Amino acid sequence: LMIRRPPRSTPSNSSAASDVYKRQLPNHVKVYIAYGKDTVTFKNPTLSLRDVMQLQHVKLFYELSRRLYIKLLENAMFVVVPLKRTYYATGHTAILEAMAMGKTVITSHIPSVLDYVEDWRTGIFFEHSNPQDLKQKIEHLLNMPEILVKIGLNARKAVEQQFNLKIMLKSIIDIIRRMS
Repeated sequence: LMIRRPPRSTPSNSSAASDVYKRQLPNHVKVYIAYGKDTVTFKNPTLSLRDVMQLQHVKLFYELSRRLYIKLLENAMFVVVPLKRTYYATGHTAILEAMAMGKTVITSHIPSVLDYVEDWRTGIFFEHSNPQDLKQKIEHLLNMPEILVKIGLNARKAVEQQFNLKIMLKSIIDIIRRMS
């Protein structure tokens, strides 16, 4: 889920509502939802995928190309990565890619991402399966854009200093050496 401002030359005057965001969105905000096969579910039985597709502020993508994904990511104000509770790595690639591009990431507070996100420093956690908490975090960011910049810069630094390929490979090699 990427929240972005459309180009200044094409302001939107529409509004949207969903199970995670139930208020009129500002004119400058659009919501993009990208998903793979069989991954979109809505817990609100009154909101179907068809309903979401008809919202003027929302555009749904199915298995987007890498080029389009990067373009949407570049233009995003921030990125929301809701995840199921797991104890194995999930969502980390999307989170780290957004962080590497200096984007604030809002993600589920689950064990599998705790190593990557430091709450309100390099990203923002919302309570797993709590749409009201997610809504509050989104509203907070929309009302305080300076926080977006600060967290985005911290996120970028974290990727550069802790999560780049060279450092991650060195860590893996060190673990293998200690085990042998």
